[in-house]
Amino acid sequence: MSYCRANGTDSDAYVMKTGPDSWWCCGCSISEENGFVTNTLQKLRQHLSEHLAAGSKVPQRTFERIDREIAAESE
Repeated sequence: MSYCRANGTDSDAYVMKTGPDSWWCCGCSISEENGFVTNTLQKLRQHLSEHLAAGSKVPQRTFERIDREIAAESE
């Protein structure tokens, strides 16, 4: 299940969930590796904020989804 897909319109990032506690920003344009992997939603959110700061497009709905999932984890 993807959180956003690099489509040239509203997203330059492609993020997908790869396991129960694993998310991958594949082909990441801001990491030195060919992707960024994390095991927390908080780190994913921070990473996507770094994409925005670097000038990449990331849909607001992606942040909203991550925030909802973080809130659900806290319940």
